[in-house]
Amino acid sequence: MAVALVATGMWWFVDGRYERVPSVAGLTKAAATTQLQEAGFEVSANTEFSDTVEEGVVIDSDPGRDDKALPGSTVEISVSKGVEEYSVPKVKGLVADEAQDKIQDLGLTVGDPIEKFNDNVPEGFVINSQPRAGTLVRPGKTVVLVISKGPAPVDIVDWTGRNAERAKKSLEADGLEVEIEEEENQEARPGTVLSQSPNSGTLPKGETVTLVVAKGPAAVAVPNVVGSSKDAAKQTLEAAGFKVKEEKDDFHLGLDFVTRQEPAGGEAPYGSEITIWLN
Repeated sequence: MAVALVATGMWWFVDGRYERVPSVAGLTKAAATTQLQEAGFEVSANTEFSDTVEEGVVIDSDPGRDDKALPGSTVEISVSKGVEEYSVPKVKGLVADEAQDKIQDLGLTVGDPIEKFNDNVPEGFVINSQPRAGTLVRPGKTVVLVISKGPAPVDIVDWTGRNAERAKKSLEADGLEVEIEEEENQEARPGTVLSQSPNSGTLPKGETVTLVVAKGPAAVAVPNVVGSSKDAAKQTLEAAGFKVKEEKDDFHLGLDFVTRQEPAGGEAPYGSEITIWLN
């Protein structure tokens, strides 16, 4: 009898007082907690990533399946957080170094950058990323930054010999500043580009192109040659820089003295035409 009691006591102490832990792997956290509590155990939970177990589902427990534990003791369950993924952060508009730090802080890798010209994003700042912000990626995934090189340089068109107003509009449309310098010219049509600097190559947007533009001859005083002989009148007018057109008066007698002129005085553009009437 005594031996039986001792044996029973030893069994209870070694095994009998323990309860088998239910298998809860594959259950939701709530279902696993309920089942363990009904079996007489306390429950604590931790979470971890899993490539195979859906988020919110128990991966395993400690003590685990078919293990035994004292009633009232704590069983720790590991609950899946799902696949370990991170959202690519928004880095558009950041300086390249700042964007790189932000990506690496998530355990992602930064690849060799792509550089592109961009009219709207300053040089050295991020245009976007590949994959784009918000994309879910696995740890260690490589993210490539697209970095602005600033505005693309402009190919310079030579407008020499052409209309200055059209040249100005075209150059400004390309993002260049235009400076106009006027210069008197006896031969070129007013408003014509006489020279341009620079007139070839490329320039960054915002740089200046200088156009030297013909503004036409200056106005000069018209000499009064009424009463002068034809030859004397022509000599005087041509010396002043005018061209001379001859007309016969209504009562032309062949004397060839100037009876009137047009314009009769004031000023006229250098190189313009003065008409004289001869008697």
